[in-house]
Amino acid sequence: MSCLIFTTLYLLLIASANVIFCSKEVEVVEMAREGMLQAMGWAQSFKTVNGPGFHDGAFGDCVKLYREARPRLARLVSGTNKYWSYDDGVTWLSAALATHTSCLDGLNQSGLAFQAQRAENLSSVIREAVPRRPSSNQVGRPLASWNAATSNADFVVAQDGSGNYRTINEAVAAVARLGHTRPERVVIYVKSGTYNEKVEIGSYLKNLMFVGDGMDQTIVTGNRNVQDGSTTMNSATFGRDDPSENTGISIVNCRVLPSSDFRDVKGKFKSYLGRPWKKYSRTVFMKTDLDGLVNEKGWKEWSGDFAISTLYYAEYMNTGIGASTSNRVKWPGFHVLNDPSEAGQFTVKNFIGGDSWILATGVPFWAEL
Repeated sequence: MSCLIFTTLYLLLIASANVIFCSKEVEVVEMAREGMLQAMGWAQSFKTVNGPGFHDGAFGDCVKLYREARPRLARLVSGTNKYWSYDDGVTWLSAALATHTSCLDGLNQSGLAFQAQRAENLSSVIREAVPRRPSSNQVGRPLASWNAATSNADFVVAQDGSGNYRTINEAVAAVARLGHTRPERVVIYVKSGTYNEKVEIGSYLKNLMFVGDGMDQTIVTGNRNVQDGSTTMNSATFGRDDPSENTGISIVNCRVLPSSDFRDVKGKFKSYLGRPWKKYSRTVFMKTDLDGLVNEKGWKEWSGDFAISTLYYAEYMNTGIGASTSNRVKWPGFHVLNDPSEAGQFTVKNFIGGDSWILATGVPFWAEL
């Protein structure tokens, strides 16, 4: 590695040996914000110095990730909590930690080696901030309700040309062009069909609501992955590096089954509910119909015994051919839940505070088990 690359990475990965933890939580958050600003600046500089094409994917992802995390951390240190709650704060800090980790993962996958301890400095600052935000009972403003039968959408997406646009991304771009003239909330109605596209909603597009024609009717799908030349950040990969992060995956009242083009050959492959990419991976399946494509082990290791004691994988009252837990993995971190109160922490109501924001939209959902 050249001196330039090493020096830039050293700064990009926040080799701030002079970090001193402060007793006031807001100061720790401010340190995290400043660290991310430095990281974003050096990522941009690295791209400029080395020209286009030099690990554009990895460094481009870093710039984008840090840029999206910046305003959220700025809100936390501004002292203005009129429109965010304690849970919002924890979520933003969790996202900031995931942002930094995703950047490091992308650089590592691109072959840009670095000293782990150098990168850990910013991670440590963010981790220090995550569980220490003061509680607040204030929540955001409720949105006006929207009902498909009585309300009009601002934009309609239909593959047959009967709407304003044929793709979801075209509609999102149209919303962005409205700028400050757009209403408090914009509703995009996506008619039935399978939309194979990667939809990105910028952090500046607030109160954007998508409504489809229902389960199994309006489907948004994609298959980007690292093996095909994309980056981990642009795939459907989720990681959890710290137990303080209020993140995870909860699959409730769903169906897990093969697609039509995979159904006839599903026996030739082994399929699992998940595998721990990160140390504190957390995924639960509850009251879900598991098809026979799910291997009897249920879960697959990442590498040896990595994370099998620190992860949290759980199943609760699932049904179907693949739901039997008798031959599931015997990991310390895997749980077969029998207590409704334990499973209840992963419901829409408790896991993502759905009662406080989904209810007002008019979208039907199961708040509890």
